[in-house]
Amino acid sequence: MKSFALLVAFLATFAIASPWPSLFSRALDKRQAGRCGTGFGTVCGQNECCSSAGWCGTGYLYCSAPSCQIEYGPGCDANVRPSGPDTTNVARPKVGSIPYGQAIYRCNRNGDIALTYDDGPYTYTEDLLDLLQRYNAKATFYITGRNLGKGAINDPDTPWPGLIRRMVRDGHQIASHTWSHQRLTTLSRSKFWNQMIYNEIAFADILGYFPTYMRPPYSASNTTTDAWLNELGYHITYFNLDTEGYLHDSPNMISTSKQIWDNTVEGRSPATNKWLHIEHDPAQQLHRRNSRPMSPRRPLKLVSHRFVFSLAHINILIITHIPRYYKRPLRLTTRRRNMSRGAQRRDMLFAERLVRRNERSLRERMSACVRDVQRHAGACGAGEMWSCAWGREVYGEWMGMLFEGGMVWEYE
Repeated sequence: MKSFALLVAFLATFAIASPWPSLFSRALDKRQAGRCGTGFGTVCGQNECCSSAGWCGTGYLYCSAPSCQIEYGPGCDANVRPSGPDTTNVARPKVGSIPYGQAIYRCNRNGDIALTYDDGPYTYTEDLLDLLQRYNAKATFYITGRNLGKGAINDPDTPWPGLIRRMVRDGHQIASHTWSHQRLTTLSRSKFWNQMIYNEIAFADILGYFPTYMRPPYSASNTTTDAWLNELGYHITYFNLDTEGYLHDSPNMISTSKQIWDNTVEGRSPATNKWLHIEHDPAQQLHRRNSRPMSPRRPLKLVSHRFVFSLAHINILIITHIPRYYKRPLRLTTRRRNMSRGAQRRDMLFAERLVRRNERSLRERMSACVRDVQRHAGACGAGEMWSCAWGREVYGEWMGMLFEGGMVWEYE
């Protein structure tokens, strides 16, 4: 019994004197090094970016909008001003009876529907434009200036300027979805101003004007940001029909979006219904070109085909918001580029590279997420509130970074 008591005393002394607690503390301190952003209050170095998880770093995974925290990462691509004359001091008269700085959720007239698409232009936008042209249908494109690693919309080395000009040429409405899809209610006034002005600069560089309609990313606006948008002369639009293609962007899930459309629109009376609809350019299953001819006897594979095909056979009028004063004209020099076949081919190659890069990045990050679940009992998920951390082991080395789960990017 005496020897047992001595053993207990020895172990207690060892535990008190053990270096492991201090080693553990130092490891935790090391783990926190390099953290940034909301919750940490630290700004990264001059050329570094702050990921959505709060890690400083460089490269596509850290620096691409909208995940990069622009207030804490000077190197975020969203902090780069586009080329073109400044639009800050352009006159902003408020014309007509449509309210400025106030929310618009639906069309005014029964029997109308407005098809709207957010977050483009993107790789599948050309397919969507071809589809709309086939049915002579018009849409409103809420354009994001720089997101998903696609570069600035007015970059002449990308397909985006040509696609935006085609939207206008085909009779579609152009509207703003901010420069880099940030949650406006979290931004300082100066960063908020950049989100709107930078997109105006890019629009003006491409078209010679910028629009007066906008949609807040994540549908997030409050009395303060509404007042700022009113000051800038913007109509604020939302929606009352969301088919959620961004949540179901896979062959096995896209039927859910089709069902939302069918349950809401099919068979409804034009005399008592009107919709302001929302979908998204980057969702592949919505717009990817279908080479087979469409037929009413064959189920339509893609949601956007379902939209325009069904509307063509019921008495619902597809409209845009376009009045004569929807755009704010500028006295600016617009660069016009006549694209050669070689330039068009470069556009196609750029789009193909973008798709391959994003799909590869998604596969890599999702496989890492699965490994992380096995190692740390974490969770993978889709949407704004979900994420998956590779992170660091307590005594291990750097193993990766945090990324958005599911389809990687957060969208309405």
